[in-house]
Amino acid sequence: MNAEQFSRDRLEGEFEDDPLFETIQRMGLTDELFDDETISRLIDGHEYTTTDFEKWYCLDEASPQYLANGGVMRAFIKSMMAYLQTRSVGRSIIMDYQGFIKLKMALLLRKNGMKPALIYETAGTKAYSPVILSPGQRAGGQSASPAVPNAKEKIYGEVMDSLISQLQAAGAIVQQDGKFQVDLRKLIEGHMEGMLPSLLPDPSKDTEERLAQHSEELNNLKEEIAGVTEFKRSYDKEMMSLKELQQRETECRGKLKEIYNSIMAPETSSTEKEKLSMQLRDLEVEYPDQDHLIRMYADSADAHITRIKQDEKELRIQDLKRRCMDLYNTAIDKTIPPDHAEEARRKLQKLHDDNPELSFEMRAYIASLPSDEKTKSRGLFWWLKKTPKH
Repeated sequence: MNAEQFSRDRLEGEFEDDPLFETIQRMGLTDELFDDETISRLIDGHEYTTTDFEKWYCLDEASPQYLANGGVMRAFIKSMMAYLQTRSVGRSIIMDYQGFIKLKMALLLRKNGMKPALIYETAGTKAYSPVILSPGQRAGGQSASPAVPNAKEKIYGEVMDSLISQLQAAGAIVQQDGKFQVDLRKLIEGHMEGMLPSLLPDPSKDTEERLAQHSEELNNLKEEIAGVTEFKRSYDKEMMSLKELQQRETECRGKLKEIYNSIMAPETSSTEKEKLSMQLRDLEVEYPDQDHLIRMYADSADAHITRIKQDEKELRIQDLKRRCMDLYNTAIDKTIPPDHAEEARRKLQKLHDDNPELSFEMRAYIASLPSDEKTKSRGLFWWLKKTPKH
C-alpha cells in the first residue's frame, strides 16, 4: 500500500475507539491532526524514528505545524511506550504510522492546554486518579473535556478532588459498563440501612429521645444531599463554561487561518499584508484567552512580510542601479546632442538626490566596473559634487 491509498476516512475509522482521538474530536482538533501534510507522510509498513518526528514537528517554533521541543517529545515517548507500541533499534526509537499519529495526538492535546498527567491517564499509561467526573466518563481517567490551565480551574479541581474522594468513600461513585457514575441512591440507601436497626423499638431508651435523634440524623442527611445537589449544579455550570471556551477557541482558529492564508497568498500586496497583520494582532483583544496561539500566527506572518519587503527593496535597488548606469552612459556619450546629454545629467542628479540612502550602493556599483568605466565614474561623481542642485 502506498501513501496515496491513505485517506482521512480510513484514519478516522482506525482510531475511532482510541481514547485520545475521542478527546481530539471533542476539542475540534481533527482537521489539525489529519492535515494534508501529515497524511502525505504516512506509508503503510514504513517505520518512523524520533528524528523524523522531530524534524517535522519540533524544530521550527514559528511554523503552525510546531507541537513541542525535542525534549518534551522524547519525555512523552518514554511515558507512553506501551500506548505508542514503540521499539528500540540500537539508539533509535521507531514506531509505525499508528504510533506516529498517536504521538502527534498526545502532543497536540498538550499544545492546546491539556495537562500531560491527564493525557497519560486518558491513554491508559498511568493509574486513574479522579480529577473531573462527568456523565459518561470512561474508566481509566478519560475526561470529557481538557483541563483549562488557569488559576480558577486549578482551585476548582482541588475542591472537586476532595469532594469526589468523600463521595467514593461513601460509595456514591460506582462503575457501570466501564463508566463512572454518581449514584445518590446508593448514598441514601447506605444511610437508611445504618438507621434501620435503631428505628426498631428499644425499651431501654426513651421513645421521644430516639425520635429526636433520628430527626437530627435525617436533617443531616438532607443537608448532605443538598450539598451534593449544589455540587452537581456548580459542576454543570463549569462544564457549560468549558464548552463555551472550546467554541471560542474553534472560532478564533477559523479567523486566524483565514487571515493568515490571505497574508501568505502571493497575490496580496505588501501594504495589504501589513494591514492584515494588524488585524491578526487585534484578535488578542477579542480572544485574550488565545493570546499564545494568536502571537504564534502573528509572528510567523510578520517574518513573512519582512522577507517580502526585503525582496522588494533589493529589486528596487537593482532597478536604481540600472537606471543610474543608463543615465550615466547617456550623459557621457559624445555622439548624442548636447541637450540630450544635459537632460540625462539632470535626471541622474535627481536620482542621486531622491535616494540618499542608496548613494553608497550607487558608488559601490560603479566602482566595481572595469578600469575604463571606473575612470568615467570618477568624472561622474566629480560632476555630481560640482553640479548645483536644481
